[in-house]
Order: sequence, then C-alpha cells, then structure tokens
Amino acid sequence: MANGISCHRGYLAPEYAISGRLTRKTDVYSFGVLLLEIISGQSVVNFDLEHGEHYLVQKAWEFYRDNKILQLVDPVLVGLSMNYPEEEVIRFIKVGLLCVQETARLRPEMSTAVKMLNNDISLHGVQISKPGLVADLMNIKLGQKTSTFQSLSSSKALSTTASTRSPLSSYS
Repeated sequence: MANGISCHRGYLAPEYAISGRLTRKTDVYSFGVLLLEIISGQSVVNFDLEHGEHYLVQKAWEFYRDNKILQLVDPVLVGLSMNYPEEEVIRFIKVGLLCVQETARLRPEMSTAVKMLNNDISLHGVQISKPGLVADLMNIKLGQKTSTFQSLSSSKALSTTASTRSPLSSYS
C-alpha cells in the first residue's frame, strides 16, 4: 500500500474517502470503475456546462436499474459490422457494478470477480445494490458545512441584534 495516493476521485471507494484506509475492497471498487470505462468507452467523470459533472458509475447504475443496460455499451462496439457478444457485455457490466457497490462487504473478492468475468461463476440471481459514490459523500459534507455556516450566521445575527440594544430599551 502506498503512503500518498494520487487518484481521480471517480476511482475512489467511498470508505477510502471517509477513513483514508486502503483495503482489498477499495481496489475492487477501482477495478469495477475501470471495467465500466472499458465497456462504455467513457471516462469516469464527464463535465458539461448545462448539467455539471456526470459520473460513469451513476450512469451505469441508472441504466441497470431501468433495465437499459446495453445503452452503456461503447457506440464504437455497437457500430462495428461484427456483432459483439451481448451476454458477455452484460456480464462484464454486472461484474463492474458488483465491484462498485456502496457497501464494501457486498463487493466480491478480486478472485471471485475474475471468475465471474470468465463465466466460471454464474451471475444468475445475484443482487446488485446501489453503487457508492465519493461525489455523494462530498455533497453530504458540503451540505453539512452549508448548514453549519447558516447556523453560525443565524446565531451571530441574533447575538449582534441582542448586543446592539440598549439595556434600557426594554423599559421604554
């Protein structure tokens, strides 16, 4: 394990963002993101002026949840004259999503993920839960900071109002 981590936040497992500790499951998370990038041909985070940042993991989850999983596939693969094996691509996307689940203990071990990719382990009946996103944690932290700031501003305004009154003004 390295002392200093230089990584794009889209690859970081949420528990790493909270604890700062690397584990095998944080590596599995990053592997899942990489797998989704390969299948989709997209980078982990995209930005446009109208909608802001878009996270690949979130997009993959939404396609999966809405039963539109093949819409994630790289248009280059779709446009090829030879057909790509749909069931393999679906399996790869599902393994990617299993690797980025929000709860680290639900993520497969790396050896299990490889067996799933090789179709040595069936994915039939496997439940995939919501992915974990560092962006969600950042929004929560920003929300907490905003509410703390608003609370501090409100209490400061109240104390300023109270301190500008003359002690005799209540007798008028």
